[in-house]
Amino acid sequence: AVIIQRHWMGYMARKRFAKMKMEHEEYLKWDREEILRSERELDEQLRKETARKIFPRTRADYEMLYATVENWRKAEVKRISNIKIDAEKKAEFCLLLKKEIESLNTIERHRLELKKEKLAKKELSIIEK
Repeated sequence: AVIIQRHWMGYMARKRFAKMKMEHEEYLKWDREEILRSERELDEQLRKETARKIFPRTRADYEMLYATVENWRKAEVKRISNIKIDAEKKAEFCLLLKKEIESLNTIERHRLELKKEKLAKKELSIIEK
């Protein structure tokens, strides 16, 4: 009876181990899939954000661009403030102002072009009706 019990216990232990091994492998597979899914989502999000920065279409896209310019300006002001020489500091601030104005003008020019395109499409759709 002891030999049968020992074989039975060994069989049950092997069966439990096989089940635990299978569950562990399934978990590892799920974990790899989750990592890949999150990487794909992150890539997609970055791709969309880049597209929104390059080809802004909505008010939120333009607000994001203005915020990006503002963050860049703040970082530059902080960098320029650490310069010790006053003449160099003034020159850097003038250059910063010029670059900021160029950036904002470019954004605004693109926004106005998009507005004209939307207006033309709207007029065309009204004419077609």
